[in-house]
Amino acid sequence: MNRTGISALTVLVVCAFNFASFAQETSTNPSSDRYFYGLLDQRSSFGTDFFPSPIAGPYFDRNNLLDLSYAHSEDPKFRYTDELRAGVNYSIDNLTLGASFGWRKENFQLFFLQDHEGLGEISFSARHPFYQYVSDDRSVDVTFGARADLGIPSTSDASHDGSVGETVYSLARFGDHASLQGSVSFSQVYGPINGGELDFRYSLTAGYELNHQAVPMPYTTRMIPMIEIEGTVRTSKPFDGTSALLAFFGTQVDLPKMHGLEPELILGYGVPIYSDFAFTQDWILVADLTLRF
Repeated sequence: MNRTGISALTVLVVCAFNFASFAQETSTNPSSDRYFYGLLDQRSSFGTDFFPSPIAGPYFDRNNLLDLSYAHSEDPKFRYTDELRAGVNYSIDNLTLGASFGWRKENFQLFFLQDHEGLGEISFSARHPFYQYVSDDRSVDVTFGARADLGIPSTSDASHDGSVGETVYSLARFGDHASLQGSVSFSQVYGPINGGELDFRYSLTAGYELNHQAVPMPYTTRMIPMIEIEGTVRTSKPFDGTSALLAFFGTQVDLPKMHGLEPELILGYGVPIYSDFAFTQDWILVADLTLRF
């Protein structure tokens, strides 16, 4: 089975699990906190907005939101890249569906490469938790889940290839303030330019919640400083084995609720730790505005 088929199968499995849960009794024991065939726990922090939005990686928590993000990256010897994306996430029980699109601009520093600008990849995603653990005293709370992604090329100058991806992720809460989010995934490119490229990717995001009492900044409800690493290992020829590791440092700032919407701002800065790819960004700037509803 090719990677496209595997991705489609992942989506079907995720959806089947979700809709099966509607018909499932929460537990044979009415007093139990377990549900969804005993795999999930009603005491979990999953879906309560406890977990921050990753700086550069995808969402894993259950949420309903509108998102506008901007990223600027520079490799002075090769190219400057700007991308503005808008997206939406919507949850049906524990199944969260996502869609996004954006505008991408690439300015190449090599005279024989032409600058590109236009509508970027159009992306769709589905994710669902498949197991949760909550300790008796609720000090440790872990969720495991799966996510499937499909990217469709817009066929503009900036988007000739698409992608498919499958991810297994985990979200963990420790105590009342600390969180850790991790993921491993495979992503394959299809299309006329870089079709056939297959990458193994991994990420880890650590955050610590500071409420308004701890940091009494005006017009804020909480802040979450974050450290994030994003790694890529190429697993397809001719560059199999090449890899890159980026580190991001940033903060999420939650603002007071307005007209039924809960605004969040994220500012982040990324630098390469290691890379043996031919071209690597010297630095990356990320800004994100999220409206939860």
